[in-house]
Amino acid sequence: MAIEILSNIFTFMPMSSLLEFASSCKDHRTWVLQYINRRTDTALAKFVTSPLALLDTMRITSSVISGSLPLDLFLPEAAVTWETADMDIYTREIQHLHIILFLIHDGYTITPPSHHTPDSDDSNPAIKDIMTMKKSNHTIDVVISKTSSSIRPIFYFHSTVIMNISCDTFYVSYPQLTSQYRGLTNPLSQLTADDTKTAVKKYKCRGFAIVDHATIWDTGADECHNCDLNIWCPGHQRSNRDGNCMRLRLDRPDNILPLTEHTEEEVVVWNFGGKKSRAGCYRSQPYIYFC
Repeated sequence: MAIEILSNIFTFMPMSSLLEFASSCKDHRTWVLQYINRRTDTALAKFVTSPLALLDTMRITSSVISGSLPLDLFLPEAAVTWETADMDIYTREIQHLHIILFLIHDGYTITPPSHHTPDSDDSNPAIKDIMTMKKSNHTIDVVISKTSSSIRPIFYFHSTVIMNISCDTFYVSYPQLTSQYRGLTNPLSQLTADDTKTAVKKYKCRGFAIVDHATIWDTGADECHNCDLNIWCPGHQRSNRDGNCMRLRLDRPDNILPLTEHTEEEVVVWNFGGKKSRAGCYRSQPYIYFC
């Protein structure tokens, strides 16, 4: 099959399906990586002059992109009918100036402090500061972590829909739910109930069903999920290193610097806890550990 025809087919496939196709043979993996890298470059080119230069700067500083942009890349290209005008870069305090200077050189200016979007909310206990950069109609929030880990703030996001990371490694915490346009609110988030409603409204408008507990999707007694087996259940302990995450290394022949595994820089273990399921499974209090 011609690569042009495959590329058209790829636009209707979520990234989870693309990975299944890529695992079938070496050529398929090459084609899928080329397609994903092209989508990534196209998305980044809306914000910066040189996507590769931005990725190299992020590699140097162990920074990652999270929020709406990685979610757009995970969904089928043909399904993304909205325009994403903002991007969130998460970085470490000791190296955030590298990102700021790169963006200033690219034409961005620092704007006065303002109300931040819920995707990069400054009530997040792992965030030290947020610097908003603007150029034309585009906004980049540089989110500075309180710790040496750039990924820690991501696990306090308002819902599983945006617990995703993109740079050298594309990482999705809940690929099964996200590919079904489903999400769970995160009880570890410190957003108020009203702010959480505001935060998830954008994603509900894009077709996502975001709920407090997975039992809402149990439609009958015969369909009660087993909390120990269903990894998308809030009461199931998860880790960013478990096999239920989706992880893809975006190998490129034009990388200037070696690839890094951002999702492996810190082990994160979490459990959303919550109510008992219909099957009566025990629920712990929500918790999260970093090690």
